[in-house]
Amino acid sequence: METRRTGGMTEFLPTPSEKRDSLVRDHVFQLLLNLNERIHGLEKASNSDPSASRDFAKLMAQIRNEEENLRANFNNPAKD
Repeated sequence: METRRTGGMTEFLPTPSEKRDSLVRDHVFQLLLNLNERIHGLEKASNSDPSASRDFAKLMAQIRNEEENLRANFNNPAKD
C-alpha cells in the first residue's frame, strides 16, 4: 500500500500488484461459481447425485459471507 500526504491529509493507494491480485481473485471466484453451475446442470441431466455441487455451493456461499464480513469490519472498525 502506498501513501500520499497532502497537507494534513493522508491517502492510502493500492499498488498495481495489489489491484491485479484483487481482480484475479474476484475473477477466479466468479469462474468457480460458473463451473459449479455447469457441473450442477450436468448432474441434473445425467440424473446423478447433485450433492457435490450442492456442497460446493454451500462452501462458496460461506466464503462469500466471510469476505463480506471482513470488508464490513475493515470499512467500519469497532470503536473501543
